[in-house]
Amino acid sequence: TDALIASLLAWTIAHSDFAATAGYYAIPAPTVLFAEMPRPEIAGLYDRETMTIRLEPACQDRFTSRCRSILVHELVHHLFAITGRARKCHQDEEKTAYLVQYKWLLENFPAGLGEVALDPITFMLKTECVENY
Repeated sequence: TDALIASLLAWTIAHSDFAATAGYYAIPAPTVLFAEMPRPEIAGLYDRETMTIRLEPACQDRFTSRCRSILVHELVHHLFAITGRARKCHQDEEKTAYLVQYKWLLENFPAGLGEVALDPITFMLKTECVENY
């Protein structure tokens, strides 16, 4: 699993706009754990304090393309945390994570895009910054 994480981390850096700044940082690989999620619709979570990615237990036995794409998504959150990259809001970070995840799927497993892609309205709601009122 360590080699897979290192490979996907390298891919994520190379195929995102982190490539320009990643060389300035020693990017440690995150810890990856397999654990139940707080809600069924959540497949992965990143904890900034512990640099830990939690993936749904199904990924432990079969590291499918879907699981790999979720790991890529969570690696984007890891890169935001490690590099201290500014973001307008949490949704701004989510947008980057989803777009890099979709790019990985298109390159590596286009048929799997339907398994994780959000419909346009949900994508907008999850990725557009909303000012607090």
